[in-house]
Amino acid sequence: MWFTVKKKNNKLQDSWLNYLLTGKEPKLDIQFFILKEKGKEKLWDLHKDEILPRWIKKNSWTRPFAWWELDAPRNEKRKPEIHRGYKKYFPKVRKMVNGRGKLYSGLFYQFGVPCDWAEIDTADPPLYETEGAYLKRHGLLTEEEEKLMKRSQKVKFRQYDSIINILKSVKRPSYQ
Repeated sequence: MWFTVKKKNNKLQDSWLNYLLTGKEPKLDIQFFILKEKGKEKLWDLHKDEILPRWIKKNSWTRPFAWWELDAPRNEKRKPEIHRGYKKYFPKVRKMVNGRGKLYSGLFYQFGVPCDWAEIDTADPPLYETEGAYLKRHGLLTEEEEKLMKRSQKVKFRQYDSIINILKSVKRPSYQ
């Protein structure tokens, strides 16, 4: 496979890094489109040890796109998505605690929430736990994030967020 490179000699292209952080696929990059799903997993595995600490330092209580797609806890009770010939289990979904809306299919998730809504009641939109609350519930916060969270409890750490805000935030900042 053309993608096998040694980690210390491998410099990640900016457009590929942006994909791992935000999920936005690079335009007009033939090599990226040739890369199969397993290749994207390998790309994340090669670079996650350098990406995650920088991401967490700048964006506490959140995780980048590739983490949600590949490393988040999986929901193996739910029927797997058959994707390009292999089974892919969805990440465990962030808890919905209130609100009204109607899902279109319930098959498309990003950052732990469904993204394909047929309708959302704007007066009472679906309310989901924040990424920080999700990470805390699954025991996935780093020590620094735990300390920050304890300090922020005094200033009311935000536990829940509206689906409208979540879908707007799907465009992630980079950490650079």
